[in-house]
Amino acid sequence: MSEWCFKTLKELCDFEKGITGIMKAIPGKYPLVTTGADRKTSNTFQFDAEAVCIPTISSAGHGKKSLNYIHYQKGKSALGTILVAVIPKNENELNTRYLHLYLQFFKDTLLVPLMKGTANVSLPIQSIKDLKIPVPPITEQKKLIDLIERIENEHEDIVNEHANQLLLISKLRQTVLQEAIEGKLTANWRKAHPELITGENSAEKLLERIKAEKQKLIAEGKIKKDKPLPPVTDEEKPFELPESWVWCRLGEITTIKGGKRVSRGYRLLESPTPFIYIRVSDMKNGTIDESDLRYISTNMRKKIERYIITKDDLYMTIVGATIGKCGIVPEKFHNMNLTENAARIILYKLSKIYLYYLLSSLFCQKQFIEKTKQVGVQKMALYRFSATLIPFPPLAEQKQIAEHLIKYIHKIKTLHDQVQERKDYTEQLMKTVLKEAFEVPTLQKETVQSEKKPLTPFQQMQIIGALIKQLEANSMRQGEMVLAKYLYLLSFVYGIKTGFSFKKWHFGPYDPVIRKLTGNRTYFKKQGTAGFETIGLVNEGELLKYSNKQVSAVNKNVGNLIDLFKGYSASERNNKIELMASVLKVVEDNGVQTVDGVYQGLKDWKTDKPKTGYANKAKKFSREKVAKCLEFMKKKGWV
Repeated sequence: MSEWCFKTLKELCDFEKGITGIMKAIPGKYPLVTTGADRKTSNTFQFDAEAVCIPTISSAGHGKKSLNYIHYQKGKSALGTILVAVIPKNENELNTRYLHLYLQFFKDTLLVPLMKGTANVSLPIQSIKDLKIPVPPITEQKKLIDLIERIENEHEDIVNEHANQLLLISKLRQTVLQEAIEGKLTANWRKAHPELITGENSAEKLLERIKAEKQKLIAEGKIKKDKPLPPVTDEEKPFELPESWVWCRLGEITTIKGGKRVSRGYRLLESPTPFIYIRVSDMKNGTIDESDLRYISTNMRKKIERYIITKDDLYMTIVGATIGKCGIVPEKFHNMNLTENAARIILYKLSKIYLYYLLSSLFCQKQFIEKTKQVGVQKMALYRFSATLIPFPPLAEQKQIAEHLIKYIHKIKTLHDQVQERKDYTEQLMKTVLKEAFEVPTLQKETVQSEKKPLTPFQQMQIIGALIKQLEANSMRQGEMVLAKYLYLLSFVYGIKTGFSFKKWHFGPYDPVIRKLTGNRTYFKKQGTAGFETIGLVNEGELLKYSNKQVSAVNKNVGNLIDLFKGYSASERNNKIELMASVLKVVEDNGVQTVDGVYQGLKDWKTDKPKTGYANKAKKFSREKVAKCLEFMKKKGWV
């Protein structure tokens, strides 16, 4: 049977951090790999090899963890500064295309969870290096590549067919809406009910009554007087209307009001209050989505209480890529506050359902797009919105059109859902097939599971013992706090599994479990005066005689760390290792790699001044020291 194994990427690959500023790159003959789907060009290249290029920042922007693309790149290429190239060391052990397919498929479960930071979300290169992947024999890798590419090609054909079907359904919906707003859906109804569309029931008379009602409300001070709208000219009319209909402007049959933003610096609440604040992100599918609502306090409500929306209104988004998205307001959101990025449409004596479908039609949506183009910004002024051209039928016919559309749109939605369901099923089937393709052979799973088991306390003591032995061999005796920082560096830099959960402590990264373990008098002893004790070994042979992979890793790598601190006095050595471990901890927890970002993280790292002599880490370590430390670690490839 072919043998699979598991190895970390740092064992298998070399890493090159990008050096080309994506925005500043001079166009040239070499492809420039960016975080987006498409390549740019550069006049210089960074590597000449097959590589998997992974973004080191989130694709979703502020505060969200996401990776949209992982790229396969071959030949002379440039790489953006916010990516890292992962280049297999031995093509007979790891095929680059196999690595790309594996990471692309599992990126959301393997790479995205490794991202750090709350505001600026990043993917530490060290975390990528420590990632373990299944490595089948090279012949099987090539077979998997052929299989997956064949599956993907077939899948693409099916996806394209589904996309075509969904496009046709969308066109069908717009065709029905267009037929409705031209009066073609209700042509027979008009012939059967002339009394409901003529005389006082005509659209012209209805428009007069709406204008009269608005004038009355203006006189009573209940609404403001609108800026006069231009009359509808014959040149503007795109199609003929039935005799009983009229052309008008949206502002003639409604009152349009804007929402209101909360005060600068105010954070919307996740905990429910009586006052919901409706955002554009809540406006979905012609209604308001309840799955992720935000709220405001009583005090904020008092400040913006006039900027509400009611169940009798419609909403319309007026900013950004979603301009023109409209919908109906459910009962739950009656009298709730509305974002400044949307408008409230107050209706007078007309069908809400008819107006909703009309505003959703391509006829109106094209007008909204054109109105934003005219001003060169993605925001629609309320006056421009109110000037939207409207085909206006008699009230009875509006209601009849609404009935027809509810029936037809429901059938179209059912058809759309059926196609979407088939599309989703195909996607799930594809994922299942690919997952099975990457599945480790059954007989080798036990090895994988054993690697996931947590370390026992005895194994952790062995790791500490191995570290102490190596330090003592170099005439370095250390206390538990310095040992903790060595353990943290071994974990972060070399990916050694220590089993400790390091937190930000007064003197650097620390886990109180270390104190408990080193307090075991069977294997450890404390030496020196109180407060300055160092930890020594007892029964070294008994502790270290049992096999432990992590002990072997400590013995292999700790010498590299010890060499960094040789030649310094004990106090200098302790300061340097504290600086290094603290900087790495900020990089890990905050997801930052700039000097400003790390230094701010050290400012935020509060310490007990009576114990340490400093209120925070930045008081102990200057910005210059932090900059030099960070530069050193970047050269080492640790971050």
